[in-house]
Formats: sequence, structure tokens, C-alpha cells
Amino acid sequence: MVRTVLTALVLASPAGAEAVHMGGGRYRVEGDRGGVISDRLLEITRLRGTARRVEITGTLCLSACTLYLGLSQTCVNGDTRFGFHGPTHFGSPLSPQDFDYWSAVVARQYPPRLRRWYLREGRARTEGWYEMTGAELAGFGVPLCRP
Repeated sequence: MVRTVLTALVLASPAGAEAVHMGGGRYRVEGDRGGVISDRLLEITRLRGTARRVEITGTLCLSACTLYLGLSQTCVNGDTRFGFHGPTHFGSPLSPQDFDYWSAVVARQYPPRLRRWYLREGRARTEGWYEMTGAELAGFGVPLCRP
């Protein structure tokens, strides 16, 4: 069940993943409120070239943090809350052309079922976000982490 969260907190909060590099080739992301798409894509490109397992745990993963979901080595905690919204320029609307361009950039990072949902519905909200749990994302093809 997708819930709508009506707040602009994610749009105004500072970027910054709380990434914890763990032994055994694991990379854990937790408490991540998002950030700038282009900056996050650089980190994802770096991780894509490794065999590190990316584990999204903790209480939340908002906005640009969700871009990790497209990495083949990513898994999520079933209780973690994920927030999705359409692209903006630090909370300000984009032109229709830029909105479509950045929506496509974001969508390309997601597994196919989640990509379709995002382009159909998820990008429509630019104030606040749509919220799903990791357990709900499993229904979109995102693997759950195993202990």
C-alpha cells in the first residue's frame, strides 16, 4: 500500500547518506534523506563497478537515496520506509521538459516494475512524497536483505 506523506521536509533537508562500510564487501545505507540526483548517480556508478552488497536498512531512505534500488546488489530491510517524489530544483518546480528528463533519469535507476509505477504515479508528487516500506518494495522486485 502506497501512502502519501504531505511534507516538504525531504525537499529542504541537507543531503547525506549515513553510509557504513562493513566488512565482507558490504555497504550499508541508513537514515538517508536524499540529496542531489547527479551526485548520487556518481556514487551509484562507483558501486556498480564493485561486487559490494548494498544494504538499505534503518528507518528511512528518501528521495535520491531510492536510486540505490536499481543496483543488482542492493537489498532492503522490510521495515525501512522509502519516500518517492518527482524531481524538483531544491523544491522549486522544473520546466516540463526538465521534469520529464529528470523523471526518466530517476526511473532508469529502478527495477522494471518500480520504474513503471514511478513514471505513472510516483513522479506526480513534488511536495512531500509517496511512502512504501521495504516489504512493499519486494512486490516491485526489490530483494529483501537476509540476515
